[in-house]
Amino acid sequence: MSTDGEVSRNTQGERKSYTDLSTKPSFGHSGWTAPKYQYGFQVPTDYAHALRIDKENGNNKWETAIALEMNQLDEYKTFIDRGKFTSTSIPKGFKQINVHLVFAVKHDGRHKARMVAGGHLTDVPLNSVYAGVVSLRGLRMCIFIAELNNMEAYATDIGNAYLEACTQEKVCIKAGPEFKERSGHLLIIHKALYGCLLYTSPSPRD
Repeated sequence: MSTDGEVSRNTQGERKSYTDLSTKPSFGHSGWTAPKYQYGFQVPTDYAHALRIDKENGNNKWETAIALEMNQLDEYKTFIDRGKFTSTSIPKGFKQINVHLVFAVKHDGRHKARMVAGGHLTDVPLNSVYAGVVSLRGLRMCIFIAELNNMEAYATDIGNAYLEACTQEKVCIKAGPEFKERSGHLLIIHKALYGCLLYTSPSPRD
């Protein structure tokens, strides 16, 4: 049986922590950082790390998650490809920012990858920073009215609705290896990314 701080392998050959399935401690910015785990699966820190984990475990769970995310971004036409990136290829008035993949494991074992942008790299807007969520009081009121009037209540979720919004700010990226054949290309951000709230005007809620 594993003792505190030990890591063992599960039946699928993936490393599992029995003491902390979320986040391991970090030993300073320049020191060694222990792996992060969620529900017994090691969570990568970047694209290359994800591929290494897949190779070590003999599967392609993270690669599949990345491919699904990248295909969705293509479907939404999030980026406009302007060809090979050079120091002079950034259009006038555009600002280069960074994007990166973040990873998570859902409670049912599904591996998820999400492309996010560095929102700290742009100026804070004076408006359009609203992100509304339903309050518990509002939810209770809806249920109360439905029950009072013998009505049926339905709920729905629009997948990735935020990503449908077009950006008004002029921002671009240099594509990384996760973009496959477009790696090294100049990509204009045309649709919203998570972390892009500060880049969109009006707010994606509109």
